[in-house]
This record gives sequence, C-alpha cells and structure tokens, in this order.
Amino acid sequence: MSEYGMPHTQRSGLAESQQPPPEPHQTPPESQQAPQYLIDLMAPLVAKIAAIEELVANHITQPPPVVETAISQENGTAKFQKDKMDNLGTEANEVNLDDDDLIYTPQVSDELRPKKGQEFDTIDDVVTFYNAYAKVAGFSHQQFNLLGVQFGGIENIGCTQRDLYNHARDIRADLKGHDGEMFYEYLKLEQGKNPSFTFQIEADEEQKITRCFWSDARSRRAYKFFGDVVIFDTTYNTNRYGLIFAPIIGVNNHGQTIVFACGFLNHESVDDFVWLFNQFMESMPGGAPKMIITDQDPTMTKAFPLVLPNTFHRYCSWHILMKFSEKIDAVKYSIYKSEFSACIWKSETPEEFDLQWESLIKKSGLEGNKWLQDQYELRSRWIPTYVNHIFSADMSSSQ
Repeated sequence: MSEYGMPHTQRSGLAESQQPPPEPHQTPPESQQAPQYLIDLMAPLVAKIAAIEELVANHITQPPPVVETAISQENGTAKFQKDKMDNLGTEANEVNLDDDDLIYTPQVSDELRPKKGQEFDTIDDVVTFYNAYAKVAGFSHQQFNLLGVQFGGIENIGCTQRDLYNHARDIRADLKGHDGEMFYEYLKLEQGKNPSFTFQIEADEEQKITRCFWSDARSRRAYKFFGDVVIFDTTYNTNRYGLIFAPIIGVNNHGQTIVFACGFLNHESVDDFVWLFNQFMESMPGGAPKMIITDQDPTMTKAFPLVLPNTFHRYCSWHILMKFSEKIDAVKYSIYKSEFSACIWKSETPEEFDLQWESLIKKSGLEGNKWLQDQYELRSRWIPTYVNHIFSADMSSSQ
C-alpha cells in the first residue's frame, strides 16, 4: 500500500486482554471525527455518479436543458447559482413542488431535509449534504434518483453532472498516495470510539503496509463465548494492493457466521501466520481455541504448532473432496464416487473406515494413486470418525 508516514511498527491494543471488552460507548466529540476526505473515501462515489446518470435517463425524456452555472462573490463567499435554463416547458420536466401529494419526503431532521432554493457554498458541500441525507433517509444507490424528483430534476440541485464527475476525479487525485495513512487513521478513529478496539500495523522500509491485524469489542466478546472453534481462510486477495485478506471466523449458538478478527498479509509464510495468531491470542479473552479449520496449506501446518500448540488443526473436508474429481480417473470417479462418500461420512469408527477404505481402493484399482495415499495418511486430520472426539460446532469446512 502507499506511504502513510507512520512508525515502522504501530501497536495499539489493550491491557485487559483476558477480560471481556466493554460495550461500545458514545461517539467521540467532533474534534475526533474522521476527516471528511476519509468519510468520502468510504462512500462509493463512482456508484453515486452512475445513479445520477440513471436519474437523467429515467426522468428526462428529451435532451437535458443547458444549465449555465456561475460563481458570484457575496461577502467573500462563493455561491453556485443557476443563470439560465431553457427548454423546461414540456410536461415530462414539470413537477409541482408545492403539491405535497407528488413529493415523497423521508422523515429526517430539519437540517438534513432538502429545501427549495437551497444553495451550497462549494461542490464539496453538495456531495456531503446529499451523502448524509441519503444515509439517514435509508436510500440505496438505486433510490438516489428520488432526490432529483424532489427538486424537480437534477438541474435544481445546484451543480451540473460534469461538476460531480470533476469532483470525484479531484478526490481520487487527492487520495492517491495516502490510502495507507487513511487506513491507519480509520483504525485510530475506531479505537477512539471504543478503547477495546485493538489493532497492529507493520510496514517495510518504504513505509508500505506489510501486515495488519484488527478486532473490535463485539468480535472479542463473541470469541469469549464462541471461540472453541475457529476457521481461517486466506483464499481472498485484494486485487489493487496484492495483500491477502485473512479473516478469522466462527459460528454462534444459532449457527450464524461471526467474525472474530481480520488481517492483511503480504505473504503466506510461517512468520506471517505466527505473527497474525500471536496478535490474535494477545487480543482474545478465553484462551486458545480447541480446533482450527483450514485448507491443507503446508505453511499453516508448520505455523500453528508454534503459536497454537494445544489446538487441534483440522483440514477442510470440502477442499479435499473437491479434488477427488481432479485426482481420480473420470470414469472411476463416476463409478465409485458414492462409495467413497459413504466410506468417508458414514464410518462410525476409525477401524471401520480403514477396512472400507482399503477394500474400496482395491475394488477400484486405485492402489497406485499417490494423492489418495497421501489423503489416507492424513486421515486423522479430516476424516469425521477420526476427529469427532473434539468439539467442532458441527463444522468440517472452511467454506
């Protein structure tokens, strides 16, 4: 990621790591709020621009009127004003703003309610106002065009479509090269809201993020109650930065997926996995999990005994079973698929599984299949009858 001017290692956490974190408290004062450019980054501006294009397509049945804007100085304040509008006489563009039956107005506070003739000092104020209004009113991007209906068309908002394009372009230019710093500021803001939010970022010599860990108060509290089994999956990549997204998740008493923590890693090395789970164990109350479920990554197999020596490492059954069709002759797979499935899932004891597996391998003529031999050697990590003695919350897959 890009430069962000922070120490090589930034640690932020908590002293009471073994205590359940407190409930989130009130929002910090305005002086601690995120800068506006950070909030704007989180808002999908490109999608909003697309929604404006949709508005034009849906509500204007003829070419849009020419709207000339000018900036006038009044007491040193720049104001955007409509100088001239033509071709507004057709029925498709006529909306009676005084007819309450034709206008839908969400229930929002007065300061967020759009008003006829409303003026804005800058384009930034336009975007900020409508982002805040849409968020409180519950608008989706598809519903964003209702704003134009309220004002009788997009031309009444106070700026042109090109202005918004240019504004989005300028924001992207301003943010370029500062995304790492903004990510750090966002994490600090979250910790300002609740001191039990914990994170750590490490950077290389070029001040680019190499690995990051974070977990909030709710996730840490959930781990205290549902942390017996965790799932770790690193199959998610970020296309823009080449970082690996590494969520650590589990399930609650309703079988619903819950997130305990997340991380970004630039490599899938033993050192990176050890670092991530050291942060995880320092942050979580309740001790190490009883079981962790992953794919068959050999690096994870080496790393977990170093950081989770008493945790049973189970391999994801889904990943293994998906490879059967690749590793076995297609004809034999189609013939013996159901028998392999029964052997794996219905064997009630390890001895029963061993006998059925050996018989099936001979019957199918797959004695020379090296991949099947390897999976059999690893059976104590993924075959249900071998691992069911350890609590797994009815999970066998990291998917």
